[in-house]
Amino acid sequence: MQVGERFSQEMCDSNARGRCLHKKRRELLALLDYFDGKITGDCVIALFNDEMRNGVRVGKLRASSLPYTYTDGRRAYKTSHKRNPLGMCALNEEDKKTVRREYLDAGSTIYQLASKYGVAPSTILLAIRGLQRGPETQ
Repeated sequence: MQVGERFSQEMCDSNARGRCLHKKRRELLALLDYFDGKITGDCVIALFNDEMRNGVRVGKLRASSLPYTYTDGRRAYKTSHKRNPLGMCALNEEDKKTVRREYLDAGSTIYQLASKYGVAPSTILLAIRGLQRGPETQ
């Protein structure tokens, strides 16, 4: 039995005993279905937007671009990042010089540069500062 099915059964049992989660029940079940791989992120966002239109949820309507289930999205995310053989993102010396120039002269943000080079923002920050992680290389 998957997590969503087990939780749904426990929720029905608790509702029978008088403890209701009627306002958030649909949202909880949708999230569990998303994590179980039954629906996409777009479906979850659409449900949340419907709940806001119906007055159950407070907030603003969101546009979505998550056409994946949770597991498919994680798989796509992991395969889309450039990584070295050790599994860690790296910048070579030429990239570090280019990053510094783009940050200082062109006014690019750390997040824009991280996305462009496929590394974490902290890696860009270290490159800008001229620091290096790990043992010194010669």
